[in-house]
Amino acid sequence: MKSWFAPSVALATISLSSIAAPALALSISYSDAYVPDASTVTTLNAIDAFTGGLTDAEARNGLYGFTDIEEVLSIQKFDPSLGTLKSAKLTFDTGLWQKAYYEHLGRLRPGNAAAIKFDFEANLNLTSSGGTSVFDIPLTGAHDFTASSFDGTQDFAGTSGRKFATSLNGQYQQTKTITDAAALAGFIGAGSIDYTFSASALFSVFGPGNLSAGVLTLAKGALRVDYEYEKESTSVPEPTALLGLGLVAGGAMVQRRLRAAAPRN
Repeated sequence: MKSWFAPSVALATISLSSIAAPALALSISYSDAYVPDASTVTTLNAIDAFTGGLTDAEARNGLYGFTDIEEVLSIQKFDPSLGTLKSAKLTFDTGLWQKAYYEHLGRLRPGNAAAIKFDFEANLNLTSSGGTSVFDIPLTGAHDFTASSFDGTQDFAGTSGRKFATSLNGQYQQTKTITDAAALAGFIGAGSIDYTFSASALFSVFGPGNLSAGVLTLAKGALRVDYEYEKESTSVPEPTALLGLGLVAGGAMVQRRLRAAAPRN
């Protein structure tokens, strides 16, 4: 009687270990913006009718409203289920649109000119719900002109009048990044954080006794927060462990095939 012995395959016992994958760096953003009053366009139309056309497309883009402004802007807090918050970056985007106008209505002696001086101030600000200033943008400017005797048409143009953009006009941005753990705690949880956007303006004009003058000041504001956070990645088996599993499975398959092929007595 002939005996058949299937070749033996040594099976190694492999203990699986895993690689701790690095944490994923992620970000999420929220924002809010000031919305002008619905009557803004109607008032702008009235001002254009009086001045002979003072506004432009930017003033009418739906973002600007009349100063003085005091409006609450809210941003969502960070959801801790997403991961570990590492920083919160606040970005305050704001802008001022300002034009002034004058018309000298009086008479002057031949060769004389009327001196006209404008001074402007404005402030764009964002404060916390507790009243602490987070962002503050103070603006000042001055303009000097001379005008002739009234040219016969009150259109804020010609030799006796003018319409002009002031030096305060512009787009402004400030940022602040919070990384301190104690400060970040206020950004974590349910609900939102409220801030107050405010925009105010003043002007003064010095000139002759017969002077029609004014200024139109509009402002816009928006707040954005960018949360940078880390999320733990799921650990994965080491490549050598996966290779070992493959060898074990392969060895077991070979052994089964050899047993099946061996003749039975």
